[in-house]
Amino acid sequence: MAKQRPSLGVAASPVSTFVAPIDPRKTVEPIDEGAIRNAYEFADAFSNLSETAAKFATTIKTQQNEQDFLAGQDLVNQNRKTYANLVGSGQIKPSENPWLAVGAQQASGVLEAAKARNDFKTAYDNAVLNNPELLKDNQFFDALAASFAEQKNAEFGTSQYLSRSFYKEFNPFLIEQSANHADAVGKYNQKKIID
Repeated sequence: MAKQRPSLGVAASPVSTFVAPIDPRKTVEPIDEGAIRNAYEFADAFSNLSETAAKFATTIKTQQNEQDFLAGQDLVNQNRKTYANLVGSGQIKPSENPWLAVGAQQASGVLEAAKARNDFKTAYDNAVLNNPELLKDNQFFDALAASFAEQKNAEFGTSQYLSRSFYKEFNPFLIEQSANHADAVGKYNQKKIID
């Protein structure tokens, strides 16, 4: 025969344990509607404060970014070194301050464009001086311009700020030189006809 379990003398009575009877001596206080209104007004004011603080922080960050951008430009302009030279010498660490790097890249584009204008003009003048037949049409000029663009694209790589700044400065010069070359071609062809 199976052993009987010992009895603990406990009987379950969940209703009396979990449901407390209402005590008539305790009165429920009415809800303070003024306190609720004040809480909502505080929440709205705090919401407006957080929006204002976010706008203020954005403005401060934008001003700081602009200052860093100008500092990068000044660094290039004062040293007359390109962005690549400044990074190579350790004067700029792009990972530390990206806006400083962007400013330096933009100023480097202007510096590179000035150098490229001089190089292009020298290469063009020397080629035409050594071979006046290059003035018979636009093929020589177009090939020279394309080779300069390929060379600069290879130099700049993925640096979009440097590239954009360079072409903004260099393209008007190239358009002017193209017009001058077209005039020279016209004069060359007139001279050939007259001769």
